[in-house]
Amino acid sequence: MGVNIFKPISPPLSLQEVETYQRTIVAEYIFILIAIDVVTEKRLTITYRRQIVRRFASQSCQAGHRQDRTKVSLDIPLGVDRVVRYKKYSSGLDIFSLVYSYLRSMLRYSDHSIMRTYRCWLLAIGMALCSVGMAQNVSTDIDKLMNDALLTTADASVAVYDLTDDAMLYSHRADKLCRPASVQKVLTTVTALNRLGTDYTLDTELYITGILGPDSILQGDLYVVGGFDSEFTSADMDRLIATIPTIGIRSITGSIVADISMADTTYWGSGWCWDDAPAAFQPYYSPLMIDKGCVEVTVTPTTAGAAASVTCTPASSWYEIDNHTVCHDETAGPLRITRDWKHGSNRIIVSGNVERSHSKKLSLFTSDRHFFVLFTERYLRSGLGATDFRYGVRPNEARLVAIMQRPIVEVVEQALKKSDNLSAEALFYHTAAANGKPYASATDAVMVTDSLLQTLYSSYGNQKGGIYPHKTVDGSGLSNYNMMSAHMLLDVLRYAYHHPNIYDIISKALPHSGVDGTLKGRMGTSSMRGRIVAKTGSMTGVSTLAGYAHASNGHVLAFVIMNQNVPKLSQARTWQDKVCRAICGISQ
Repeated sequence: MGVNIFKPISPPLSLQEVETYQRTIVAEYIFILIAIDVVTEKRLTITYRRQIVRRFASQSCQAGHRQDRTKVSLDIPLGVDRVVRYKKYSSGLDIFSLVYSYLRSMLRYSDHSIMRTYRCWLLAIGMALCSVGMAQNVSTDIDKLMNDALLTTADASVAVYDLTDDAMLYSHRADKLCRPASVQKVLTTVTALNRLGTDYTLDTELYITGILGPDSILQGDLYVVGGFDSEFTSADMDRLIATIPTIGIRSITGSIVADISMADTTYWGSGWCWDDAPAAFQPYYSPLMIDKGCVEVTVTPTTAGAAASVTCTPASSWYEIDNHTVCHDETAGPLRITRDWKHGSNRIIVSGNVERSHSKKLSLFTSDRHFFVLFTERYLRSGLGATDFRYGVRPNEARLVAIMQRPIVEVVEQALKKSDNLSAEALFYHTAAANGKPYASATDAVMVTDSLLQTLYSSYGNQKGGIYPHKTVDGSGLSNYNMMSAHMLLDVLRYAYHHPNIYDIISKALPHSGVDGTLKGRMGTSSMRGRIVAKTGSMTGVSTLAGYAHASNGHVLAFVIMNQNVPKLSQARTWQDKVCRAICGISQ
């Protein structure tokens, strides 16, 4: 015969207090069952659970000097059945969340001081048990994934932090230095928002010198000052040129001057691959750029045996087209669209068989020249007069007459959602330019980034004045020279989360699983759709994922996953998706 663990309470409780006490005992029993499951990793049958629940509830009535057992059989299904019947009980996280919510709702019954104290202690114990249980489940589930065949040859670094509970949930080789690929953009965007502020703008400006006469002729120069606006388009250029007549200028006797003094003349980051030159994802960057420094080449078939139609947008004399295509002729070979990049030429070469329309973007050498040629051609085509075009630096006495501003939020979204390398590099250089020095450089930007990392290093319990082992050389992650640990990037995510002005922006700008950006095609099932808000990273042999997860218990988690030496990136992404399910408490 079992031992009655419930002692009568004296003086006897009122009917309302007995009912409250009964609910408390039932909740306590639920936690006992969960504790047994967590420790023994076994699950009792629902039938057996009900039997013991009713027995314990009956004893609670006896403890309260109440003899009516009918109420027990009515209360149990209402208060407990949704717990013992919960289909996702095996996931652990869901059941803990459910019971946690159940206990919170009990706190409204606080008429009796003994019951109030008892329930407060029970709630505290329950919360602790929930946290321990969640951590154990996450650790166990991810540890199982560490036995995946992928990791026989590839490496993995994983770090998970519960931002809601302010507790580390999981760490595996989190201090190992890895090539981050595009998750470098997380560090870049957080640094930029922290350094520049959320209202910062990237500006392209027009200045004039000299005298503007009543005849609308400027006796002086017009300066086009670049502000490294990575999102500047052909339409923006047309609007900028259209403002010139509105300020009363029809012609210029001096020069139209392109000012690119904001940044140094380096057009690639250190460690970028030279053979990626014609690719649109690796443009030649400059403070003056248009359409990402690229042209879009469109090839359209005509009649069989004839050459295809080849057009480029935006149209410009800065490049030439070499068309060697043949329509509907397989002997011509596969269609190939490239640029003579090995010789630094802007000769666009199109060759091969054309069966259907096809488009491809190519970078041009160099971006500032591409911008300036387009600007002068469109300026003259608009009917405005000028005879001299050159490069120079705006003098201090020049007067601002027009400005086109790009909110930093737009650039951050492009860098994170679309993983745009140029957008990230623009932010990188703007953090350097904030120092006020001319010709901002990557070295200056690294100093700003390191300053933030030093702050984080000491803020999160490390020695003051120290810094994480790492190496930063660019803002986009294109460089093979970048190195960081999962631990370091996790702390960057923690910092962003605890600064709402930053978190509100990047949490919207990051790709959402199964919804948009570079995660649109991943984790799109109903249970995972939108739960992961993270930046992807890919380069040869490297696949990374870092951001935030919305767990099934309602907690917000920060996580970093870095795979190195991966033979097939698709295999790494599949493995990362499984880790994300484990983090969120969703069964595989």
